[in-house]
Amino acid sequence: MPLNGLFSLSQGKHLLSFEKALCNAYIKLNLSKERLLLAVSGGADSLALLLATWRISSKLALHMEVASVDHGLREESAEEVAFVQALSKRLGVAFHTQRLNICGQVALEEEARRLRYAALEEIRQRQRLHFVVTAHTASDQACTLLMKLSRGAALRGARAIWRRWGYVVRPMLSMRRAEAEHYVRQSALSPVMDAMNEEQRFFRVRMRRVVLKALENVAGKSATLHLAQFCQYADEDEAFLQHQALQALQNIHVSPATLDAMAFLCLEKPLQRRILAAFLGENGLEINANSIENSMRAIQTKKNATLAKDRLLKVEKGLIFIAAAPPRKKRCKKG
Repeated sequence: MPLNGLFSLSQGKHLLSFEKALCNAYIKLNLSKERLLLAVSGGADSLALLLATWRISSKLALHMEVASVDHGLREESAEEVAFVQALSKRLGVAFHTQRLNICGQVALEEEARRLRYAALEEIRQRQRLHFVVTAHTASDQACTLLMKLSRGAALRGARAIWRRWGYVVRPMLSMRRAEAEHYVRQSALSPVMDAMNEEQRFFRVRMRRVVLKALENVAGKSATLHLAQFCQYADEDEAFLQHQALQALQNIHVSPATLDAMAFLCLEKPLQRRILAAFLGENGLEINANSIENSMRAIQTKKNATLAKDRLLKVEKGLIFIAAAPPRKKRCKKG
């Protein structure tokens, strides 16, 4: 894939608005002077991340390297990796790649995502870098939020794409995809066009091309930014509630495996749900909406709740605890 001429951006004092926004995002994430691995596919979003980070790297004393993962799902993928490699070389940035082996077509998106992040983490550790940086935008954030809400997410799910997840950071979640595309056009580069990003068989593609587009047509382009802003508020609110819940959990622990039922019932329901999630997790049990709601009803009615792994949540003598379920009675075969 040939590079279309020399891009006009060069390191200097003047920063474009996109670069200023990205610079501020890095500062808010406390990433100055860090060693970063940028995940670059060659699409408009990741090219914008690469070019803008390169341009502000001196200002923030960043050390940056680039990784491009070849999913091996399309004939063009190797050529696209070579395009990113050539651009990285022109910028004087170290480049790394890894080819994935994705089997089957079931849950293809989830499998590709899991293997991609595993490959990026392997490169990060090998190169002794501090963080993996991805180019998710406000458009991705809004789309993910709509997907999760359509499946019945609570506040935790409304956080959608996290700005910081382990060693992964996403500084572009306050910028629309259109801003990244405009910035790349200014650079005189042609981004990679991944045909799979337009395939209607994927739920995310349908949500982006149909639902989010319709929402922007009705409410305006700013709707995407407003949805992304809501995710940030949800993230902050969830972090606060989780902190409060963990503090309350310490106060109502009678023993490591027992809670004070009366103290639990005196708490607000948002804290009760989070306490139960933590309590079930402490006892090695699956955490989902059904197990939490069943446990809530059991505590309120002083009855037992059946959990996974043949376990019960029991309420007796003012205490909440986990116990083994009684053995199931064997059915007698009729002679």
